[in-house]
Amino acid sequence: MSTEISVSNSTQSNCKEILKIMQKYGQDCRVIETVSVVENKIEKGCSITMDTFNDKTHLIKLWKIIKKNGNYNCAYIKIDEQFSGCINNYIGSEGGIVGSRLS
Repeated sequence: MSTEISVSNSTQSNCKEILKIMQKYGQDCRVIETVSVVENKIEKGCSITMDTFNDKTHLIKLWKIIKKNGNYNCAYIKIDEQFSGCINNYIGSEGGIVGSRLS
């Protein structure tokens, strides 16, 4: 199974910083640069695909690092056959899963 995280904002120019973060923390992944329209504005972003984590704590730590370094408020996350939506809803305020599970 795989996990896909998509991030974008109005100040991002490419995915080099995401790649450096993933490399620094030893996370195997595929990163594809994207362009989206969000609230009628064009944003550059990154689609990050990796194996699904057995330990959600690792995902939480990785998201905190990506969020801080990339100045992101949220990200879209899709975990095969499990969840699709905002990563903040998946993680929840206490680190527990809240939000929409896929059936």
